[in-house]
Amino acid sequence: MRQHIARIYLNGSEAITFRPGPVPLIKELNCCPCVPSFSQRRIGGLDIIRRLRPISFNWKEGGQPDIGLGAEDVAKVAPSFTFTNNRGEVTGVKYERLDLLLINAVKEQQQQLEQQRQQIAQLEGQVRQLRAAVHRRRVKR
Repeated sequence: MRQHIARIYLNGSEAITFRPGPVPLIKELNCCPCVPSFSQRRIGGLDIIRRLRPISFNWKEGGQPDIGLGAEDVAKVAPSFTFTNNRGEVTGVKYERLDLLLINAVKEQQQQLEQQRQQIAQLEGQVRQLRAAVHRRRVKR
């Protein structure tokens, strides 16, 4: 089976390689003991998303304008989302894996929203107590 590869060139050097295809599924985690979830790693999905910098470019062949991510930039932030050659040089971005990153980022945002909801509810309760205390003082006078 032949795999199609799209390459994007910036300033005459290869910046991004895209290899479309299915994301492999891990059917059994028993084969990989002690695998931390993505969110347990040092940097989370939301932090990675914040650090990625979309770029605009023109295709070397045909000159068509497009957008993407610089492979070297992605490698600095999240090397597991890049391809490397046999010399260890970054050659492309694993675009098909970015959806996993986005899933994790959404989960992190939902957790932040829930924490904010709880904090707001707590603050609203404190405001009600303070209003009641102020009202009681006014009634006593």
